[in-house]
Amino acid sequence: MSPALVLYYFGTKDRLLADTLLYSEERFYTRVSAELARTQGNPERLIRLLEITCLATPETLCETRNDWILWLELWARSLRDPSLASERQALDHRWREMITAVVSDGILSGDFVHPDPMQFATLLGALVDGLLIQILLKDPAVEPSWALQACLQFCARELSWAREARAISTTREAPPDPQPSTQ
Repeated sequence: MSPALVLYYFGTKDRLLADTLLYSEERFYTRVSAELARTQGNPERLIRLLEITCLATPETLCETRNDWILWLELWARSLRDPSLASERQALDHRWREMITAVVSDGILSGDFVHPDPMQFATLLGALVDGLLIQILLKDPAVEPSWALQACLQFCARELSWAREARAISTTREAPPDPQPSTQ
């Protein structure tokens, strides 16, 4: 596509990026919503959401990886563009709402305990974002299966949830639980 066509249809490259990410996000939410609707049990739904997001399964690796690359680009550009920053904020809010819905359902059913599901979703979203950046940058210390285990340990700890709901195999040990500070 020529630069003139990009400008004609989208106005700017930033607008093209935002529209591409919006399209990608719609596909993601359609797919994830269908997956979650087929998954029984709130712990299993949270695990499945994290599996898809953390690139931990072969079927999610290629498609979701490309979506994450778009996110990296959007984050960088939204620092300088207020309209992109606003769209990024709306997309992040939608992501946290999906996590909040799963956690709230789990609280209602007695599977999870947490005083503030939206606060939990914000923290989990930040953890996932940080780990995914390392995966995309090919940091050898952060493999997808390890990232998934780290997220599941965080969920188990924060939601007072016993992770025995489903065993997940990994090529490495899960990260150790942090030790309480003695200072």
